Parts: sequence; C-alpha cells; structure tokens
Amino acid sequence: MKKTIICYLAAMPLMLVAQPAQRNGNMETTVKKSHGDTLTQITLDKPCPCEKKHASKPAYHRYSHDATFAVGFILPDDGAGMYTIDGIKSYHLDFGWGHRYQMNRVFTLGSIYSYSFHNYRLKDAASDPLFTGNITGGSVLPEEVKKQTFRSHNISVNVYLRLYVIPQSKVFIDLGVQGDMLFNKYYKVKYNERNGMERFHENHAFRPFTASAVARIGKRSHISQKDFSFFARYRFTEIFNGNVLMKDLPPLSIGIQLQ
Repeated sequence: MKKTIICYLAAMPLMLVAQPAQRNGNMETTVKKSHGDTLTQITLDKPCPCEKKHASKPAYHRYSHDATFAVGFILPDDGAGMYTIDGIKSYHLDFGWGHRYQMNRVFTLGSIYSYSFHNYRLKDAASDPLFTGNITGGSVLPEEVKKQTFRSHNISVNVYLRLYVIPQSKVFIDLGVQGDMLFNKYYKVKYNERNGMERFHENHAFRPFTASAVARIGKRSHISQKDFSFFARYRFTEIFNGNVLMKDLPPLSIGIQLQ
C-alpha cells in the first residue's frame, strides 16, 4: 500500500504538466512504475496536433433577390418645348422585383422588373389648340377644365451596374438604363360645371415605349441586407409623338427607393 501511494505521488508532476494539454486534444500516454512485484499503470492525456483553421473566404458570385418599391416626383420644366405641370402632384410609383449578382467586393450586376404608375398634373395643355385638337377632337374648351392629367400604366425593366465606393460600409452608386412599355395611357379631364369626367385614349399621339437613364446612391444594411437609396431618372425619349404634338412632358424625376 505504501508503495502504491509513493507511485502516485511520483506521477503527480506529470499529471500537472499534462493538464493544460488536455484542452487541446486527446491522446494517451502511459506511465509505468514498477516496485518489486507491484506494477502501477497511470494513463494521462497528451495534446493532439491542432488542425489548422483556414479563414473563410467571402462568398462572392452570390445571387440575391428582393421586392422593390420606389416613389419619384417629376420636376417641372419651364422650357419652350414642355407642357407646364404641377410638380407636387406629378409623381410615379413603382412596385417590382429585383435581382442581383455580386461579382466581387466592388461590382454587382442587377435588374429590376416592375409595374409603374405615372401621373402628370397638367396646367396648360387644354389651352393648346394643337393638343385639344389631336387628343380631344376639339370637344374640350379651356374655360371648362377644372383638372387635367396625363396618366400611364407601365411595365418597366431596369438594368444597372453597382459600384460599392466604400465596400466596408456598403455605400454604393448604381448606373443603368430603363425601358418602359406604356400599355395603358390616357388624358383625363374633370370639368367645372359639367358632371363627371372624360378620358381620351388617343394612341397615335402617345408613344408606346420610352427609355431613361437611371442613377442611384444609397447604402445597404449589414443587418437586414436591404437597400435604401436616392435616385434620379432622366427620360431621353418622348412620351408624346413629335409628329402630332409640338410639346412633351418634363423628363426628370427624383425620389427614393427601397429594396
């Protein structure tokens, strides 16, 4: 019995040395003490070789998709070739679905497919004989008009390239182009004294397709992975057919977008 106690006491330094290594892994080492006819075997833990941990690389070439919503206000243009509009009451609303393909830390390709509603509150269109003659057939007199608007329902496709100017904080700039198909468009008049209102769908005076340049600046949230941005959209094609009407609607709008 005394010999066994002495063997344990002799092995204690080895056990103390082996304890820190137990945190790193499990391998066995055997310590044997022999005293006469008594053989004592003590099993201790030895550290195992630690596996090298490789740093995970950023998951580029990632696809993502989100619902989008945008509201923009059309800026009045007092130029000679533009109809006067009420800027506060002239706007467009976009509802759509966006797709993104992240190529690397800096560049991302994206596309947005949306339905958009455009409302232009006109001020002087009814006083233009060319406008009323071609759109209404001369049935609308300026003094009878209380409110007049041009409206369109569009299907839009926007393709853009995103540049993360500050990749760490996810601040980005989008540059792209947008095409719109105006599948329902009309001139709407509300009268002063007459009851009700009228709509004029004069398709030969309204173009069915438009194209615009789009720029956005915004930030992508690290937590929700959603985008918030301010945008400017400039239409570089006409809405009204230049062979029929001499003036067009203002081309520039600004607003906010969530995706």
